[in-house]
Order: sequence, then C-alpha cells, then structure tokens
Amino acid sequence: MVDVISLHALTANVVQLQADFDLWVTTVVQETLEKKMEIIATRIYGAVGIELSEVARKKVELYTKQVCLIHMLLKRKVGMETVEGFHA
Repeated sequence: MVDVISLHALTANVVQLQADFDLWVTTVVQETLEKKMEIIATRIYGAVGIELSEVARKKVELYTKQVCLIHMLLKRKVGMETVEGFHA
C-alpha cells in the first residue's frame, strides 16, 4: 500500500535534502543500490522503508555485478586504482 504524500510535505523534504546536498550525495554515492533506493524512498517520499520482491532483488544483484564489472574494466583501461563517481 502506498501512502499519498502532500506536495507541501514533499517540498519540505526536498528543501531539507538540498540544504545538506553535498554531504547527502557523498553518502549516497558510497552506498549499495538497495540502500540508495531506501534513502530516496524514506528521505524524499517519506516511506518507512522498502521491500524488494525476489525478482527486484535479483535485478539489483545483476545490476550491481554489471556496475562492478564496468568499474573493474574502467580501472584497468585508465590505469587507476579508483574511478571517481563509481562504487563497486
């Protein structure tokens, strides 16, 4: 069941996030995909949390593996220990 959030509440949440945007982005970039979805759901939409179906969980795992592979290939190609903006 999805709760309807008022425009006022949504706007207040967005303004609050914008106030500490740098810290928030730094934190989110370093999190797993599932945690990123939970942060967005709770902080922006006011959800209590998220619950992934088995199909969604498998898709998240597949996407995470693909991102890790891309990150590894990019590091190898450019000869860097880390590539800014990617998190494996």
